[in-house]
Amino acid sequence: MATVRRARRTGLAALFRRAPAEADGPSVELGPGFFAVLARAPEGWTRTLDALPPSGEVVWGPLEIRMAVTELSRISPYAESAAEQAEFNAFRELVGSVPSDSELVLRN
Repeated sequence: MATVRRARRTGLAALFRRAPAEADGPSVELGPGFFAVLARAPEGWTRTLDALPPSGEVVWGPLEIRMAVTELSRISPYAESAAEQAEFNAFRELVGSVPSDSELVLRN
């Protein structure tokens, strides 16, 4: 599952925050079609995407999001079936639409 949420505060303001930031933006379920596309991509082309969690949570900030946009555009031709293209394009659109004051949360 990939979800957009407002970026967490940093510094002293973060110390006094009582509740974690909740997902408030759009989300996309990452299915087997998406991971099939990643498996076909040449090694080294998906450095940011290799950090997708087998379990737990990974949070992408602005740098990781920009890197992922580049990687997704490079590996998009590896989506073969219509189902794979649909899953892959949904994630690609989500990553490309993350506002600058938000982060992308990837959970498994």
